[in-house]
Amino acid sequence: MTATAGAPGALTLDGVASTVGGRHAFVRERVLALVARETERSGGLSATKRDLAELLGCDVSSVDGAIKRLRREGAIVSAPRFDESGGQLANVYRTTS
Repeated sequence: MTATAGAPGALTLDGVASTVGGRHAFVRERVLALVARETERSGGLSATKRDLAELLGCDVSSVDGAIKRLRREGAIVSAPRFDESGGQLANVYRTTS
C-alpha cells in the first residue's frame, strides 16, 4: 500500500524539515525526505507533481526538476499507475535504499 495525496489521512509535511543547516531546504531535499518517509511508512508515495507542489508551496516545475534530479542520482524510482480503463493515475515514488 502507498500513501496517496488527497486521500483520508492525506499527506502532511510532519517530519519533513523546512530548513537544513540554518538555510531554507531545497525542494529536492524536501521531496526526498517526503518520499523516504512514505516509503518507510507505507511502501511508497503516490502523488501528482501538482499535489506535491501544493504541499511544498512551490511550483510544479520545481517539483518536476527535483524528481528528475533524484531519479538521475538514483535516490528514488518511480512507477506509473493506471486505472481500469488505461488512464494514468499519479506515479508511485520510492527511495532506493
